[in-house]
Amino acid sequence: MTHLIFTQLLVDERRAALLADARLVRARAVAAPGPSRRSATRSGPIVGTAMLVAMLMGGCASIKAGAPATVAVQSAAPTSSTAAAPSAVPSTVPSDQPVPPMPRPSSPAGPAPTPSPSTRPPTPTPTLLTGSDRARSVADAYEQALVNGRWSAAWRILSDADQSMRGTFASYVYERKAYFVGVGRRYNLSKPSRDPAVLTMWTSSRDLTRGANLSRGWIVKVSYPALANNNAGWEVLLVAPDRTGSWRVWEVR
Repeated sequence: MTHLIFTQLLVDERRAALLADARLVRARAVAAPGPSRRSATRSGPIVGTAMLVAMLMGGCASIKAGAPATVAVQSAAPTSSTAAAPSAVPSTVPSDQPVPPMPRPSSPAGPAPTPSPSTRPPTPTPTLLTGSDRARSVADAYEQALVNGRWSAAWRILSDADQSMRGTFASYVYERKAYFVGVGRRYNLSKPSRDPAVLTMWTSSRDLTRGANLSRGWIVKVSYPALANNNAGWEVLLVAPDRTGSWRVWEVR
């Protein structure tokens, strides 16, 4: 195809040159006064040239009739045998590879969140005191309330029998307050005792120990250093559960 186009161009250029020569020869022949042998002799090459021009023009015509000078390039339609190009759209079939989680934006700095009740450590259950330890603990709580003037707290620990003998809460406060002015805030507790002889000596009065569970009772002696060497410088307490099971104090001396 490229060879035919190139040949076409050469023929067109040569034809243009020959036509120009033919026109020049024709013009000279018209301008001459008459034909002569010499002019006839000269016309021989001219006629030959004209014939060559005609042949070339005929060849050009045959070239034009045989094939177009300009070849139009057309896109060929895809045939059924042509394989389809792979699509650029990714497949929607899920992959077996795990998808890494997207990082979450970090929250701005702020106060630490308050732990929920489920995350708090369990509160340890206090050890339930029994026996001698329980008796000493109750006696100590009673004396702490007295030396610090917390009369209502002391009254709640005092047994029902003692409250009845005191008459009223006001009478109790009046007597205890006057006594503990000289005592100050110091006191000493003896080791609780369940010695049968000691229990018998201090629990012989049924009125003083009314309501006490003597089978679980303990005797505790309280001494006040500020009243040392004084008969009024010490007291005796019976510490025992009452009928309801609550540990109380009976002032037996």
